[in-house]
Amino acid sequence: MFFKDTWLDFLLQLKAKNISDISIGIGVFDGVHLGHVKLLKSLADYAAKNNSYPVALTFSPHPRTLTSPEHPPKMLMPLEKRIELLKQNGVAEVFVIRFDHEFADLIAEEFLNILCLNDILKINCITVGKNWRFGHYGRGNADMLANFCSRNGIFFQPVDELQLHGEIVSSSNIRLAITNGLLDKTADMLGRRFILSGRIVKGFSFAGGKLGHPTANLVPDSEILPPDGVYGAKVTLDGRDYLAAVNIGVAPSFEFNQHRRRVEVHLLDFEGNLYDREIEVNLLKYIRNERFFESAEALKAQIILDIQQIKSLK
Repeated sequence: MFFKDTWLDFLLQLKAKNISDISIGIGVFDGVHLGHVKLLKSLADYAAKNNSYPVALTFSPHPRTLTSPEHPPKMLMPLEKRIELLKQNGVAEVFVIRFDHEFADLIAEEFLNILCLNDILKINCITVGKNWRFGHYGRGNADMLANFCSRNGIFFQPVDELQLHGEIVSSSNIRLAITNGLLDKTADMLGRRFILSGRIVKGFSFAGGKLGHPTANLVPDSEILPPDGVYGAKVTLDGRDYLAAVNIGVAPSFEFNQHRRRVEVHLLDFEGNLYDREIEVNLLKYIRNERFFESAEALKAQIILDIQQIKSLK
């Protein structure tokens, strides 16, 4: 069994580091938003008070990719970034469970037995969201987990959902806010501005040649994008912050684009080559909608106005 084998290997690796017991936080943690941070703080606090080693268990791909393949969620960030943020929020190690059909078929009790009943390391604590469901057909819940932990001498921490302005902070609500262009609401729930990260690839070089404002074509890691339009943003590069104009959309003024959505980034007051570099684009403000321009001159004039507005951002 893939999960059992990899989990036991992980425990053996921890034991080799002279770790004798661990505390576990479980969740998808997509976006590592403020609700997740609340859960992770509870986990880290318990671990610190009880001299236990805090570990996060997450899943890849998202469980709904298999359980609801007709409506798979668009992930807020790649797995590598999720792991990085989990470790920044009090977790010492992250174990990634491959969510495949074999794992999805595990009944809840079997999953808990594999997870907790072993002769390698003691499980001191399990922390989950109060409404977390697990096991085949999601039949496992907080009550079952509380029962299991009570029988096996494990401290159980169910964490209430975080609410902000009367709304639950969740990855689903954050996705909805992003697709509706609600950047401030997104930032409130994430606890930080929404960031588009990814690699710069070669484009058509039209903007630099005819418009005088060269853009870098970003292939975003995130599967979700805000609405088409022009945004003011900030990019940190080599320790320096640059304001940037970001265009998301199909560039309707250019026939070559064939209606494929693109993310184009123009760094203000920057000289150099960004090709093949990984960058993070911190979206600050929506500037205007994307629209068709009759000529390159008209588009160039609008870009100058956009840049003036972006330079007023902090």
